[in-house]
Amino acid sequence: MRILPRDFLVVNDMYFAVVTKIGKGYIVSARFDKNHKTRQYPRRFYRYVDALKKKALWIKKNELNRHISARRYEKYEISDIALEIVDRIREGVALRKKNIGITGSYLLGFENENSDIDIVAYGTKAYIKIVKNLFEIEGIERLRERDWIKVYMKRCVRYPFRTFLFHERRKKNRGILGGHMFDILPVTKVYRISQVQERSFFEFKGNVLEDRHRICYPAKYNIEGFEVFSYDFNFLDQVREGEKAYVKGELEVTKDKNRVYVGEEGYLGLI
Repeated sequence: MRILPRDFLVVNDMYFAVVTKIGKGYIVSARFDKNHKTRQYPRRFYRYVDALKKKALWIKKNELNRHISARRYEKYEISDIALEIVDRIREGVALRKKNIGITGSYLLGFENENSDIDIVAYGTKAYIKIVKNLFEIEGIERLRERDWIKVYMKRCVRYPFRTFLFHERRKKNRGILGGHMFDILPVTKVYRISQVQERSFFEFKGNVLEDRHRICYPAKYNIEGFEVFSYDFNFLDQVREGEKAYVKGELEVTKDKNRVYVGEEGYLGLI
């Protein structure tokens, strides 16, 4: 079975969320352990990746014990509320089963009272269809300000709450059903990562010249002629064509072009 972003890889009772494939392995993010509570970053998987010219959490294919597919969520024991949200969205916007999935703690069965439900939309068209019609689906409500405060505190973003609220509200990819918060995460065409030759810290301000890949994976923007990209959900659909943006990240020099990577330590937002 093909391994996609938002799936999980199991290695010795540790659960890693897939970010993207590189070489003979996968860049991963959050790690859940068998106690279902903690997230850690074990040093033995924090390796130098030549294609990126830096260290990253990278799992080799031959280390995998198991693959948990977000798209095949029906194979696992999923809570009723998560299944209800998926069914309402799928039926409400007329999606095919292959275009929607469940990821995060609810896919693994590790959820608690503070867990949000992470819904995956496969394909740009599916994602757009959902966010355009989400609040027309019976029972699905918008987040209130106190809900947004909870999201803000949980995401640990590095900019003021009002800035966060402006960016997030216009994305229309979060909702509530029966008191349970959920978000919609796109998995679209995954762009191949070119070999990095050099990298350095970089920040600049400029006009957003093109945004047609703002809801792709990774999200990509043309800002003052620089390709700016990010795998971080916070920076999905973050800025739009015609706006002015401030960018802080890593300048990556490749054979074909220079690009700016914005990760958890970086920033991308309106001026």
